[in-house]
Amino acid sequence: MPAAVRFPISEAELPVVEQVVSLTRELCKLPTIVPGQLVGIARALYAWQKLPCTSPGVSVEYSVSLRSGREDDGDQFFYTFSISDSIFEVGTSLITYHSQGSNSQSTALWEVEASGYRNFPSDDEQSSLDVWLAMEQAKEMLAQNAPRELHLDVTDDSAPDCIPDDESAP
Repeated sequence: MPAAVRFPISEAELPVVEQVVSLTRELCKLPTIVPGQLVGIARALYAWQKLPCTSPGVSVEYSVSLRSGREDDGDQFFYTFSISDSIFEVGTSLITYHSQGSNSQSTALWEVEASGYRNFPSDDEQSSLDVWLAMEQAKEMLAQNAPRELHLDVTDDSAPDCIPDDESAP
């Protein structure tokens, strides 16, 4: 049996993974979540919980956002997540709307590829702390705003059988 493919993350980064898992579980509790979104979030949760091992067949992108201001003059702030068998990423994005259109800015807070690429070294404690704090802020956003004010977007391109029937989450 071939060895499982692993993402290059360290033991010190596992608390950050737990923060992502915890926030993803909170998204499952949103009363506005629809069944298709719940399936995608469940697949992402499965993959996050298996880290540092990859989860073949899983491919989910999701975000939660909050809009403030008026339709033509305001901001929309996003926490973004993606996980597949080759890459995972946690980020933020901001769209500023104004009368002439909009501007956007995205930041990859934590990006790791199974091939070995990372956007910061595994021993960079400050970057890990920044991701951990961002997950705390995302949880605060969920707690402090009514579900109807939050927007959840889920894109699930996972294989239908990406979670084996006989597999239980760790």
